Amino acid sequence: LRVLLPAFEGDVADIRTVHQENLRRCDGSIIYYGNANSEWIRTKLSDLLKAPGLGRSKPLKVKAVYLPEEKSIDREHFNKTKTMVLADDGSLKPDQLTPFISQLKA
Repeated sequence: LRVLLPAFEGDVADIRTVHQENLRRCDGSIIYYGNANSEWIRTKLSDLLKAPGLGRSKPLKVKAVYLPEEKSIDREHFNKTKTMVLADDGSLKPDQLTPFISQLKA
């Protein structure tokens, strides 16, 4: 698997361009839900839904949110958007990625 990382440096336009290009090219997405608030995570999930309008030619195979620590989350929203929740106890182990990787390879 090849991992595409977001840009963290540069001007806002360059960062957005890299983000949009990653959305066009990826087969799946894991969103890291660290110190951000719930609105930020909803924005990132919305970006995934808008990806076809950016020139994506095929749908995403899988999307997930990784929680590095225990958080109060709206699981119903993640279920509605068909988004996996990984490591909701904050202890990501390689085996926990198996469902994500399996859907990528399907």
